[in-house]
Amino acid sequence: MIYQDVMSGKRCTNAADFTRLIQARDTPIIIEELLTTDIEDAAENLKFLFENVKAVPNIQKLHSITVLKTNEIECKVYSNIQPKVEAQEPVNDQSCVIGQDTQISWKFSGIGKPGVKWLFNNKPLPTNGRFKIADTEDGTSTLSIRQAERADQGIYTAVATNSAGEAEARTTLSIIIKPVIIVNLSGSLQIIKAETMTLRITAIGTPKPGIVWMKGNNKIKPIDRIHETTQNQYDDYIYTLEIVNLQPEDEGEYSATISNIGGSLQSNRCKITVSSTSL
Repeated sequence: MIYQDVMSGKRCTNAADFTRLIQARDTPIIIEELLTTDIEDAAENLKFLFENVKAVPNIQKLHSITVLKTNEIECKVYSNIQPKVEAQEPVNDQSCVIGQDTQISWKFSGIGKPGVKWLFNNKPLPTNGRFKIADTEDGTSTLSIRQAERADQGIYTAVATNSAGEAEARTTLSIIIKPVIIVNLSGSLQIIKAETMTLRITAIGTPKPGIVWMKGNNKIKPIDRIHETTQNQYDDYIYTLEIVNLQPEDEGEYSATISNIGGSLQSNRCKITVSSTSL
């Protein structure tokens, strides 16, 4: 009917024109636009159609009119609209502790339901039993990763495609490795007064673990005689506590707490004894 109005010279270039022409009609009609979600706001959906549906030569559109009963018809409009990422930003960051399961999800909209494929570092997703993709009717595509490994760290891209175009969303996944001590403290050391005491711990972990040195139950604060350093050697981190000009009051039990967002652990305790002469 709107087509007849347009052919007779009436104007219909936006949602307001469409509504005006419909209101001028006495014949009851039902207009149903087949979207991936239910219509919540008719005016907004009409505006969306007028702004986004392309001309017939540019994109295939199928229309149907069904007579339901006397003076009542049903109009269905089929059209394709380029997929869109349903998020404020099409990029995000996630992290997962090594050995645990994780999921990455993105939701896409579009008329002409998009198909979604996943890439890992811009290459096809690895084909093994640890990766599973599930798509739902609302346009959400979820990638599940079972027992995450260190090699799973990287960029995962979900690409949604239909005949009108494509859209992509990207997640950078970081794999967290809990700290592990490779070289621990000795149980005890006896050091001559005025010499230098050196304690050293080697650990691994991702991201880089932090360290807190302790004497008894108290945190050690670096001062003129006390120095803390950290060296990186390949995947190992070497933590060193150094006390120069060792004095009797420096005697006690020394230890350290090493931690990152994956967890924390305690080192051995090392009992330091200060002697006045060499053994």
